[in-house]
Amino acid sequence: MFAGIIITFGIFAYTMSILAVGIISALTAAILFFSEIYYEKTLSAALVTVPIYLIAIVVGYTCKLNREISLAREQNAKKEAELHAQLHIYQRNLRLARNLHDTVANNLSYIISIADAQEGPMWRNISTKANESFDTTHEVIRLLHDTNAKPALFQGTIHSLIQQQRAELEQLDIHGYYEVDQFNENILAEEIRHEMAQLIGEIFKNVSKHADTVHKEFLFILRCRPLMVELIQMNTVSPTAHPLSRGHGLALHREIIQALGGSLTTQTEDNTWTLHAVFPIDGHPSESTALEHTAQQR
Repeated sequence: MFAGIIITFGIFAYTMSILAVGIISALTAAILFFSEIYYEKTLSAALVTVPIYLIAIVVGYTCKLNREISLAREQNAKKEAELHAQLHIYQRNLRLARNLHDTVANNLSYIISIADAQEGPMWRNISTKANESFDTTHEVIRLLHDTNAKPALFQGTIHSLIQQQRAELEQLDIHGYYEVDQFNENILAEEIRHEMAQLIGEIFKNVSKHADTVHKEFLFILRCRPLMVELIQMNTVSPTAHPLSRGHGLALHREIIQALGGSLTTQTEDNTWTLHAVFPIDGHPSESTALEHTAQQR
């Protein structure tokens, strides 16, 4: 019985500190020693149990040590894999930054130099848009090269942006119906306001590419509600798709808006394109996030 108790204490040692094991060892040895004397048996039985107990302690502590070494190796392997993944992402970002600089930035610089050498409002518009794209390209290059850098957020106002985009559409002879609520834009978090501005820019560019140039019907609504800002855009769709469209823009916006607690749905029915976006105010998730998001992209 004593041997079983001793071995049990020893095996438990791998889950205990060495100090606790030492205390239990001393107490157990004392109990065994005095119990042997009390029952007037030979001292040899007690002396035999002490080495057995020490062996059990060594075995138990060895198990504990091996377990800690195994866990340490697993943690080191996990950290090494994470470092390799981070290095791979950094090298990929570096190649992307180089490609953007050597192709997009250089080509935009060439376009700007050609446009600036010309006269007329159309060439000025081309130069303005090319300069905007040039600055954005270098911002992306900066973010890819420095992973700790923070992206620049939208600095203007949503209402002035809508007026600017509206004027650019009207230059293309695309006139529509606008219903825009006036509200304090400070109620929106910076990231939400930035994404709203980015989406509005994408919407107006899509209208210029996809809207029916014959009917030129266009509707844009921006409403401020108690816990959300709602955006609705509709237009008739051109029978021919724009050759430069790749169908990735709104898909990216949808993921970002959902991560911010909002929603973005799109559909085409009876040759009419409809976009519905909801942005939460003060971080309150909108009720529309529970709606089913269509897989259609534009």
